[in-house]
Amino acid sequence: MDRERVRDLAADAARRLLDQVGPVPAGTAAVVVTVDVGGVRCRVRVAAAARPRPGGRRRAPGGSRAQCRADVLAAVAAAGRPLTRKDVGRALRAAGRDYGASTLDKALADLTRAAELVNPQDKRGYRLPGPPPAARQPALFDPGPPAPQLSDTFPAASSPLHRPPPAA
Repeated sequence: MDRERVRDLAADAARRLLDQVGPVPAGTAAVVVTVDVGGVRCRVRVAAAARPRPGGRRRAPGGSRAQCRADVLAAVAAAGRPLTRKDVGRALRAAGRDYGASTLDKALADLTRAAELVNPQDKRGYRLPGPPPAARQPALFDPGPPAPQLSDTFPAASSPLHRPPPAA
């Protein structure tokens, strides 16, 4: 028997069962029954519809990952300093936006890939991209560039074939 046929039969049996059970009051504990017949196992769980489905997808209160990305950018901008992943999570929770760890990790990865955030792996955390750091003004006693060598000015002077002219 193919999967589609099994799915249709199971759905029909579940509808007939729920018609016989009738309404289940909210707060009633779920009932789970497992039956094995001829090497085939069937598990049925009956619970009030108001209760969340076990293993069901939990949506973040803020919505989708796009909303999480926008919230992350706002948190990093508001902080005005680099934030580690842990700091970003704390800032979002403090703002009432509690996203799951996976959603936050994916949002940070998306923002970094899109260059909306940078993380130079310096243990300081994520930050908004900005201009590169300005070159440091050399101090008075900093060593300067190396002095030119005679061979840089006159390449023939370093040649092994070069012989000084004979003395007169």
